[in-house]
Amino acid sequence: MEYTTWDLGFCSEGTCFEISLRGTEANVTLMDGDDLAAFDAEEEFEYYGGHFDYSPIILEVPYDDYWYLVLDHGGDEGQTYLTFREV
Repeated sequence: MEYTTWDLGFCSEGTCFEISLRGTEANVTLMDGDDLAAFDAEEEFEYYGGHFDYSPIILEVPYDDYWYLVLDHGGDEGQTYLTFREV
């Protein structure tokens, strides 16, 4: 599965990120390291976020941990440009 990931580092609960999409719709999710590894292995995983076809998106970190922002098209072809910032 092709996807793009950004290493956000350690983030505290309540940290918010504003994400802007340009291009096609996409799955935009926050995952901790264990869930990202499960996602890579195509095993069951948890995430925060979802499928979006609009911008901007605000995602909030649910608990203190090391986080990754993941962008994928769910197996569909597409090209999406994503920018994000902590808010």
